[in-house]
Amino acid sequence: FPAGHASAGYAWLCLYYFALLWRPSWRWAGLWIGLGTGLAFGISQQLRGAHFLSHDVATALICWLLSLGLYLIVKGILIRHPLDRPNRQEANA
Repeated sequence: FPAGHASAGYAWLCLYYFALLWRPSWRWAGLWIGLGTGLAFGISQQLRGAHFLSHDVATALICWLLSLGLYLIVKGILIRHPLDRPNRQEANA
């Protein structure tokens, strides 16, 4: 990764896709967590003079595309082999 510290924050962008599968209403919170931590870590390194903005943008893009790829793989698996989750009525019976 061009910016290692920022990648630790941007890795949390995967929360957006995780929430999209399991709790779609939480997806924006996941996105802001990932962007917020990535920006905080990236800006701190820029202030130290260790990175440029382009490093952080490239790292965010890499993390986003990796998360998207994994999401598409998992979504494809779940479509072919859905989880047997009992619905709430069956669980309460």
